[in-house]
Amino acid sequence: MNANTVNMKFHMASGFREQLATLQRIHVDKRGRRIKMVRSFVSVCQPGVASFDPDDPGASTFAAWQQMDKFVEDGMCGFFHTHPPGVLDFSDRDMGLQSGLAKTNGSKLLWHGVQACTGGGLGVAASVFVCCWMSEHRVFRYKYRVIRDDLSNPILVLPLPVSVQWNGHFYEVRD
Repeated sequence: MNANTVNMKFHMASGFREQLATLQRIHVDKRGRRIKMVRSFVSVCQPGVASFDPDDPGASTFAAWQQMDKFVEDGMCGFFHTHPPGVLDFSDRDMGLQSGLAKTNGSKLLWHGVQACTGGGLGVAASVFVCCWMSEHRVFRYKYRVIRDDLSNPILVLPLPVSVQWNGHFYEVRD
C-alpha cells in the first residue's frame, strides 16, 4: 500500500495550500474496537476552495464528486485534509461534504478528518475526526475527541464508532 506523506512547504502561513488525503482501511479489530487506516496525500490544492478535481484543484465541481465516488468504490474508507494553523474544526462546507457522502453511500462507514498544522514545519498538531453513515433515511455523525497527530506518520488508529440502529420503536446506541 503506497502512502504519500504531507508536504510541509505548503503549511507556512504566507503560502498555505490545503492538502487532501484518502484513508484506506488496513485492519479492523472488532474485539479491541479499533480501526487502523493508512493516510495517503493525493492532492495539493490551489489557494482557495479545496477539491479532489484532478484538473482544477481549486474548484468545487461535479468532476471532484466523481473522483471522490471513485475513491469510495475502490475501497477507500474516508478523507482527510489540512487546515491553516489555528483552524481546528470542520467548516460548514466540510459538514455538507460529510452529509453528502453519507447519503450517497448509505450504511457504509466513512471517516473524515481535518488537521491544523503547527507552524515551523514540525508537522505535529491536533486532528479531529468524524465517522458518518446513513440508517433509516437519517445521517449519523460520530465525532471523536481531538487527538494528537503527526502528519509524517501515515498510520492512523481510531476507535470504532458506536452503532445506532432503529429497532422498530426507537434508536438504539450500541458499542
